[in-house]
Amino acid sequence: MFLIRFLLYAWIQIPIYFLYASILQLVTFPIVVFCSKEEFDELIDERLKTTAQMFAMSIYMGVSLFVMPILCNYLVQSFGYDVSLCIVSLFSILTIILLCIYKKL
Repeated sequence: MFLIRFLLYAWIQIPIYFLYASILQLVTFPIVVFCSKEEFDELIDERLKTTAQMFAMSIYMGVSLFVMPILCNYLVQSFGYDVSLCIVSLFSILTIILLCIYKKL
């Protein structure tokens, strides 16, 4: 969903369509939360699930809120907005590859 959302951001030229594409966050964020909860249910001991979920969400939000503005600033200055959005969308492919390696699919 992130891949689709950021690619849409890169290709949209009319500002009102950008607002419409932003509505996808209503779908993507709950999916991320649900999928992370499901992953932790499989991986973490029952006694640590709540703590692990809170820790993971703080890492997910905190690190991304710290790193992404720095990275995106560099990308935008080097390549422009559209290419930067395409590069950021490709990060989701890296995530899928790492998940497949981890799960040995």
